[in-house]
Amino acid sequence: SFCLGKKPKTIDRELIVTQVLSMLKECSKTSRELAAKMDIDEHQLLEVLRQLLEYNVITINTKNQFILT
Repeated sequence: SFCLGKKPKTIDRELIVTQVLSMLKECSKTSRELAAKMDIDEHQLLEVLRQLLEYNVITINTKNQFILT
């Protein structure tokens, strides 16, 4: 028998948005920091971050950290 790698959790998009905005209220964070704290697939998170950037809800600072606008 063998172990398969840990599969990333699939989480509802609205829940991801809520968690991201909640974490960014505390302080700015990189996408990796957000993904690690949320224990989700980074690809899934990046899709949400792109959408939030597109709607000007968040921006990126010079340290590649996401911040609320």
